[in-house]
This record gives sequence, C-alpha cells and structure tokens, in this order.
Amino acid sequence: MAFNKKTWVDRVVEYPLRRLLTIIRPDEGSGTMVTDIQREEGTITTAGDAFSAANMNDLEDRIESAFNDAGGGAFVGVKYHASLVDFPGYPCWEDLTTAQKEKFDINNGATVNFLDDEAPSDIIGDTDISSIADGTLTGAVAEHETEINQIKSDVSDMGDVVLLAQTTTANSSVAVTFPDISNYRYLLIKPGVDISIMSPTMVPIKALTVGEAINCYYEASSAGYFVRATFTYSSTTSGSLYLTKGSYSSAYVKVYAVK
Repeated sequence: MAFNKKTWVDRVVEYPLRRLLTIIRPDEGSGTMVTDIQREEGTITTAGDAFSAANMNDLEDRIESAFNDAGGGAFVGVKYHASLVDFPGYPCWEDLTTAQKEKFDINNGATVNFLDDEAPSDIIGDTDISSIADGTLTGAVAEHETEINQIKSDVSDMGDVVLLAQTTTANSSVAVTFPDISNYRYLLIKPGVDISIMSPTMVPIKALTVGEAINCYYEASSAGYFVRATFTYSSTTSGSLYLTKGSYSSAYVKVYAVK
C-alpha cells in the first residue's frame, strides 16, 4: 500500500502569544521568583496537531509500513539485458519475489519485466534501430519524422550567415553596398589582426536606425596597440566602414548578416 499521508492542522486561537504567569514564590530580595506559565489564548478555534511523541511515533509507523509494503527497499539493483548493476549487500530485481516485483507496477496492472526484453511496445516502442549507424534519426523516430524535419529546417535557417563587407584600409571611411538584409536578424561586426579574431559585436537589425554607428574596440596590453572598427548603418543595402588600427601593422573588419 502507498504511504498513508496525514494532513497536519495548525492551532488557531484568539491570542496565540498570550501566556498567564502565576507567581508561586515571589522575589523577596533573592533576585529570583518561581512562576507557573500556562497558555491564556482566549477562544480556541482549532486545537491543531501537537508536536508530541504520539504524533511523531505515528509518523514513524506510517513510513515503516509503506517502506515494508514496497519490498523493504530491496529494489536497488537493475538488470538491463546482459549487464547487471547492483550494490553490494542488496538484492537485484531478479532476486525479488513475484509479490515484490508487482509493487513496481508501471503499466496499468501488467508488471514490465525489464530482464527479458518483453516490455510492451506501447511503453518503449518496437522499432528496430540496431542497423542505424549513419547518425540519422530515420526509423528510430518515424512517428515524429515531420517534427524532426521542421527542427532541422529551423536550425539550418538559423545558421545562415552572409558576409556583407570588409576592409583593411585604415583611417578612412569606406562606403559599402550589399544585398538587402531585411530578412536577416542580426549584424555581426568582427574586427581582427592578421589571423587573430577579436571580440565581435552583434546587434539586431530591426533595432537600428538610419545613421546609427556600431563600434567595436579592442586594446592590447602593449601601449598603442588597439583596433577600433565602426560600421555606420545607412539602409538595408548600404553603409560605411571606418577602421583604426593603432600600432598594428595590419588589421581588418568584416560585417556579416546573420539569420
């Protein structure tokens, strides 16, 4: 049987913090007195459940009963096909009695035997995927092939990146034109030195206004070595680049549209 839960009830009274002190021995110069303390809570609406030995022992008994009814915690080992995994000192599934195994009913009345590959097909499916070795999901998820193909399409679309413009010309504004990027989500501004890529900047295209400048800046630990790249957004088909490279002998900036 399942664990028998108890609904615990709070004590509800008119004055929950009020106490009555009765002086048994007054202070007669000793600096101490003896009193009795008892509740003086006014109207008691609900007595509530006491934090008592009786209630705590009842809780212990209910836990023990549910634990024993479930096989005494014997099911801590798992056998999967030919591989046996268990813990020293504890029995495995194959060691349980029929009555204990029935406690682990997960199939509306029919115990699933994980030892003999006889689990019902409506629980784990019956599609043979042993021959699938090319990394695809075909066959293994035939029932959801439409959904899988849609996910693959969405992922492919998200990876669409187009190089719009680039320059290595420093200290001069370079006007650039490119295909319409209305259907793209982001602009990625990527500065670099030789083959080293510096921290790029990505901004949502729809958040840009005409004439707005996007800046990327990198400064090395050595004095005078820095790269500043600025892309000025003119329209969905044009803009301008400005590159400053400090003491670096060569630098570049590239602009991408990303879906």
